[in-house]
Amino acid sequence: MGGPVVNFEAIDAKMNHHLSSTINNFVNQFPKRKVNVLDWGCYTSPAVKELAQNRRLSVFGYSRDADPSMLLSKKVRYLQTGRKQLVKYFNKYKIKFDVIYSNAGLKNIPVPELVEHLISLKDCLFVGGKIFPDLVWSPYRHREIFEELKKVGFELEFEHNQLLCLTKLK
Repeated sequence: MGGPVVNFEAIDAKMNHHLSSTINNFVNQFPKRKVNVLDWGCYTSPAVKELAQNRRLSVFGYSRDADPSMLLSKKVRYLQTGRKQLVKYFNKYKIKFDVIYSNAGLKNIPVPELVEHLISLKDCLFVGGKIFPDLVWSPYRHREIFEELKKVGFELEFEHNQLLCLTKLK
């Protein structure tokens, strides 16, 4: 284990503050329910712990390499399983998310599997929910991938010619 300690502020800065503004928009949009947020690949989870301080958020952390002590948290639901089992778990318990973000976890999945996984995560989002994948994908080099993601009902948002987020349309 080991690795860099990354807090939510650092992740948000990396994503040009789109992540925190998106989470705040969901909090304001749904004043009567908690906003569900998943950190995909949370590892040692300092960012998740920060998010869990907000009582309006229901925070989940997923990592194959989670520190066992993290699994004892009362404020965050940590999941340590395979990618396919993760989606099955969310579907079985009808857990939907407003925001799924990954600081670095999705980068380690080969592209064909990653596209398949992003499509499977769509079922875990509320309509209008967003995935911030933190991938360096350009609209020029990855046109076929983007067309596939659009076909299954994602709207793609770009910034500086890089994929910023995917929004579930239906």
